[in-house]
Amino acid sequence: MKRRAFLAAAGGSIAFSAGCLSSASSTEMDPQDPDWSESEVGLAPDPIEVPERDVDESRFKDYQTEGTTIKLIPLDVAYYWYNTRKARFVDTRVREQYDAVHIKGAAHSPAPEGGNDDPLDGVSKQDRIVAYCTCPHHLSGIRTANLLDNGYSGPYALDPGFDPWVNEGYPIGGTDSNNPNMENYPDDYSRVGGTD
Repeated sequence: MKRRAFLAAAGGSIAFSAGCLSSASSTEMDPQDPDWSESEVGLAPDPIEVPERDVDESRFKDYQTEGTTIKLIPLDVAYYWYNTRKARFVDTRVREQYDAVHIKGAAHSPAPEGGNDDPLDGVSKQDRIVAYCTCPHHLSGIRTANLLDNGYSGPYALDPGFDPWVNEGYPIGGTDSNNPNMENYPDDYSRVGGTD
């Protein structure tokens, strides 16, 4: 009888220790697909069906900005995540540029910190977020670094920038979306300094 009590106590201690150790060793959360029922912020409003594919996020290029290493997402993966609603999209440019032309469904969350009433304040910090600008990734890199520094686990910057998205004929919205001339929308660095 004493042996059973000892084994039960030992088993419970091991299980408790394992639970403590496993939670203590992992401080970073893995990025996840956004929960559409919680918020539609930054999600494709009219996704098209695309073939399922595997995406190895560890193969994304690293980019150093603001003292933080961020991941750059290739255009083809961004388009796939857009249509499968596996990521939220945010435009990091000034409001006037966003209003004129942006990725359809994207939220406005300007660099460096998103501004007042940032739409990302209401989404999970584990959601994948694709930030973009036109330069190709100065403003989006700054915003992505800021999100990482504030505990978000899945922000990425669109590597080729917004222009290739427009040139491919991918979904856009805004007052100039029927005839976008991207030369009219150079990035405004006045809020962040520097160039790309």
